[in-house]
Amino acid sequence: MEKINEKSDDSYAITEAGSIRPDEHGWSPLLRAIRLRQESVVEQLLAAGADPLARTQAGVSPLQQALLTGDRSVARRIFVAASHAMHRQFVARLPSLLRSLAAVSRCLACWPVHLPDFSMEMRWQFNSWIPLVTRLAPHDTYQIYKRGSSFRVDVSLVGLRGVRWQRGHVHFILCGADSASPGALVAVDDDNRRVEYALEAAKPMAMSAAEIDEELDALLRRCHGAPADGKRRAQAAAGVSHARVHTAELAFAPVKASWWRGGGSRSDTLCGGLRASCFEASGLEFVQTVRWPAAPTAGGSLQPDEHEKVTVHRQPVKANVWLARDFPRCPQDLLPVFEALAPTVALYEQVASLLQRLPHEGFPVKLEVPVLPGIVASVALLSYQELPPSADLFVIPADYNMEKVRAGDGRRLCFRSLTMWIRQHS
Repeated sequence: MEKINEKSDDSYAITEAGSIRPDEHGWSPLLRAIRLRQESVVEQLLAAGADPLARTQAGVSPLQQALLTGDRSVARRIFVAASHAMHRQFVARLPSLLRSLAAVSRCLACWPVHLPDFSMEMRWQFNSWIPLVTRLAPHDTYQIYKRGSSFRVDVSLVGLRGVRWQRGHVHFILCGADSASPGALVAVDDDNRRVEYALEAAKPMAMSAAEIDEELDALLRRCHGAPADGKRRAQAAAGVSHARVHTAELAFAPVKASWWRGGGSRSDTLCGGLRASCFEASGLEFVQTVRWPAAPTAGGSLQPDEHEKVTVHRQPVKANVWLARDFPRCPQDLLPVFEALAPTVALYEQVASLLQRLPHEGFPVKLEVPVLPGIVASVALLSYQELPPSADLFVIPADYNMEKVRAGDGRRLCFRSLTMWIRQHS
């Protein structure tokens, strides 16, 4: 790897185990080789065990760096390598996820507490005093079921076609250890009577060269922009972005009720009749970093972060959270549920960290976060019952078609679009 060593310092090293060690800023030889468009070195580093998902301290991933360079050949190699790594990560998570859905340890006890079977209903939406915003904004109600280590989520928002949200009847099943296909993640479209096995569909080897090129083209168009053609409208360059929520200064304080409600601490009736106290969460900061493609330079000897336009947007956030003291579970009990719903380990760990810092006043049943002036994002737990759901809910229909959902379908089952988003943002 003489070629890359000419451009890098002595802090880069390959350990005896074959893993690639980054420098003190998180810039690995792989990221440097991508930045310098050295495809042969990229290939060697990937073969030696370089992690195609590892980010720098500033949040730059190998795929993001490849998209910024605009080198399609290098970006394609990283895209495929990242897809393989994501698939391996999810498969590696499955055994522990299935075990934790069956039992979870409380934070104050040393023995496992079995998580009971349950049904819950959860709604997310955007509220605003601005006319028509609430009606036009996306919203959905999730039906969530757990039976043994099997898990099911029903959704109705299935896609966007033009400017109209597409509705339907789609559910996702994580097959438990006692099912016919343990560990299988399945999407079922009841309207079109079709089934897709997510782990199979998400495998890079299951994607044709044309499908890989299609997704890569979409990412490159988003990053660099594209002129209008006969099929698509012009698309402005959006660069690549990375968002973080800083919680170092997070603090909670009870919200005072209005004087016409008698003063004191505010509480509301939520989640099927439970009284929930409202707390204000302060000290949150939303940080979004956007990187734009580097300007061409003579000679091509670019160093990390040179000639790139970087914009950082910092937004202090105050949120309201409602905690129900009489809820039958504590937040730690339902951590496996959040793990099953989180698309990445990093997102789950952030959620788990936030839950552990909640006041010891009950279970969170509602959350409101301002996202734009006049617009509030809301997530609310509408109901929760610890009763075993019917086993029929977890049966995969044998008479449904197992057709591959095409990318141009407005009602695609979202696995490809979800993994595409994860590749760029997570």
